[in-house]
Amino acid sequence: MNKSILSLLLIPSLSFALQPLSEEQKVLKASQEKENMKMLAEMGLPLPDSGIKIVPRAMMGLPQEIIDKGIRDEQSIKENGYISEDTVRPMELINFKAHALDEYKQYKNNNKVSSTHIRNNIKDLKLGFEFKGIPSHIDIETIGFVPQGSFDEESGGWSGVVQFFNKKDIGTCAYAIRSVKVSHTAAELAMEDVTYDINNKATLKKVHGNKDSGFVYKIEWFDTDNFHALECANKNYSVENAAQVITLAQQIDSN
Repeated sequence: MNKSILSLLLIPSLSFALQPLSEEQKVLKASQEKENMKMLAEMGLPLPDSGIKIVPRAMMGLPQEIIDKGIRDEQSIKENGYISEDTVRPMELINFKAHALDEYKQYKNNNKVSSTHIRNNIKDLKLGFEFKGIPSHIDIETIGFVPQGSFDEESGGWSGVVQFFNKKDIGTCAYAIRSVKVSHTAAELAMEDVTYDINNKATLKKVHGNKDSGFVYKIEWFDTDNFHALECANKNYSVENAAQVITLAQQIDSN
């Protein structure tokens, strides 16, 4: 059961805040953030900018239906190697290149930094942090880049980005990264779900789908600077594919 509770959800969105804040707005924003911090502390959730908090699942206060689903998921993994479920995500990724081509035509004259449309080049996106992307020595076909999170006024850019690409023998993939500092993100992870497969960093692994819908191999890993997620879609499931995605995540993180 891969569950992370993001305190980012309780932080006022800075999306499209492209104009400088007035003094009154700054005071109101600071007051709201102080109240949010108090609320999170009272709920026992990790505070923004604090990175990750790893606790036993029993201490997470999860609803019973989530706990029950986790038990079913664990049983499915034992029996099949993956969580068996219908999901549209595999085909969304597999068909993303065609979608991207349509967006390139639709937004070819749109240069707004706040726009969420896909870009052909990472240089066309204003980010509030350094993004290295997929290392150049990895043989991929890049499809494009999409902003993630919110546009942060103080850093002057987006708090996250997703790079979509095709990788031979693996499938269509999406590598997402979100800056902890810019997004003020924190996450609470269940101790029972955490491994350290990605360069000794806290890692969550999940494969879900079925033979009809296809499969998504997902790896999430966390460090003090960024939260990372790699999804790769394939019409088939195999242990070899799962291992290849882990290796790819390790290579990306070593960049």
